Amino acid sequence: MIYYYIGKIRIDEFNETKTQKAGQLAIKALEKAIEKKPELVEAVISLANWYEKNAQEDKAIEYYQKYQKEHGPNVRIAEILANKYLESEKFDLAYDQLLILEAQSDDPLNAKVKIALILIERKDFDQAVNKLKEILELAPESDKIRFYLGAVYEETKQHQLAVEEYSKLTSASSFYDEAIVHQGYLLKQMKNYKKARAHLEQALEERKDIPQLYSLLASVLEETKDYDKAIEVLKPAIERFPENVQIRFYHASLYDKKGDKEKMLIEMKKVLAMDPNHIQALNYLAYSMAEMDLGLEDAEKMARRALAFEPADGYILDTLGWVLFKKGNSKEAIRYLEAAF
Repeated sequence: MIYYYIGKIRIDEFNETKTQKAGQLAIKALEKAIEKKPELVEAVISLANWYEKNAQEDKAIEYYQKYQKEHGPNVRIAEILANKYLESEKFDLAYDQLLILEAQSDDPLNAKVKIALILIERKDFDQAVNKLKEILELAPESDKIRFYLGAVYEETKQHQLAVEEYSKLTSASSFYDEAIVHQGYLLKQMKNYKKARAHLEQALEERKDIPQLYSLLASVLEETKDYDKAIEVLKPAIERFPENVQIRFYHASLYDKKGDKEKMLIEMKKVLAMDPNHIQALNYLAYSMAEMDLGLEDAEKMARRALAFEPADGYILDTLGWVLFKKGNSKEAIRYLEAAF
């Protein structure tokens, strides 16, 4: 202990004077303390801190690892190593230290959360679910963990369970916005269009500031071929989010589904007026114009413009091939259509 305290004093001295001698004496004293009592964790942490502050982090980690191997496991060192490994994304090494914290810490909740996140990162979803449920038993009010559990269920295609977890989040939660969007999306994936519509309509009553809700509700209505209602749903979204090009694009495409080609052309041109490089709109408009035998020169320009952004996109290659065919350039059309195929 005397060597340990001498080392601490030398560190203070070094911090004040920045002299090399004080630093060397600090290291010598702390090393002597560890030599006399290898299990003295305070001396190991002090020496490792010294190396870390003097740009020798590898040396510091070496001391921590050696202690854990020969005299551990120690909770304090486990916490230090876990954080360092997490910072450097060495998740497997962090996992081992977190298991020590979980088993020995007076407050293991934080370690359990980090373990769960590592399990998710590893895609070990069954264990992740078990760990997240375990955490919720200790902290049932944790909206973050509830959201993570829903996300894991969603990732593993357990859609009903995901919806149940998302539905437990209240409007006071910072995860609420994402949760209600995910619920609507999953209900649609489950083809429960009636429930999806009811959920999204209710969500829009409460939260008119989330653009995804409008698009999702419109997509549910599209699935049931209620195109007029879908278009009406998107109109207030366009007014509320005038800079949202994707909503305007979807709105234009619904006129096509409805069979109103002329209105679709008008609305799709508005998309390109907002964003001349909107790849989906360029492709959609070019293909539609080819189908309608309208402005084939302009259609070709738009298709080639879209292809310049996405040269390996099969749909765009198909559009350009079709435009060229409509123009009577069969030889070049075949080249693009074969590439699309």
